[in-house]
Amino acid sequence: MDTLPDHHGGHDPMTNLQWTAARTLLAAQNRTTKALELYLLAQYLDQHHAHDELVTTLEAAIEDHERIIEDLEQALQALD
Repeated sequence: MDTLPDHHGGHDPMTNLQWTAARTLLAAQNRTTKALELYLLAQYLDQHHAHDELVTTLEAAIEDHERIIEDLEQALQALD
C-alpha cells in the first residue's frame, strides 16, 4: 500500500507523508534485524559461507537507512 486514503476517500498528503516515513523506517529495521540474525547465526555455527549473504544484507540495510534519511529530510521540509 503506497498511499493511504483520507476519511473522505481522497489522499491526504500529510497522512501519506507520515505513512511513507513509518513504512520506510519499518522496512529498514526489518533489514537490519535480518542482518543481525545472519551475523549471529554465522558466529554461532562458525560458518563462513554465510559471509556473502551477510555482506549483501548489510549493504541493503545501509541503503535502506540512507533512504530513511532522505525520506525524513523531505518530511521535515514538508512541515515547514
